[in-house]
Amino acid sequence: QRALKLDRSYLSAWTLMGHEYVEMKNTAAAIEAYRRAVDIHPRDYRAWYGLGQTYEIMNMPLYALFYYRKAAALRPYDARMWSAMGGCYLLLEKK
Repeated sequence: QRALKLDRSYLSAWTLMGHEYVEMKNTAAAIEAYRRAVDIHPRDYRAWYGLGQTYEIMNMPLYALFYYRKAAALRPYDARMWSAMGGCYLLLEKK
């Protein structure tokens, strides 16, 4: 948060803050931080992936899938993106 006081457009600070909020189970704050990161740099796969994780934690697999797809489009060679999408498809299949 101190870094953001110096520079509100510091992408890594928003993304890392999102990760910290997820760890603290503060999903609303995590979503806000990740969305700020995406507003600053729409091609930051980490923020899109973080949004997917946050919505998955909230048991909202359709939303999570939307954000995981964005992350996978930006980083198609990263197996984590595809694995996360597969997990969402499995959850959606069970509903």
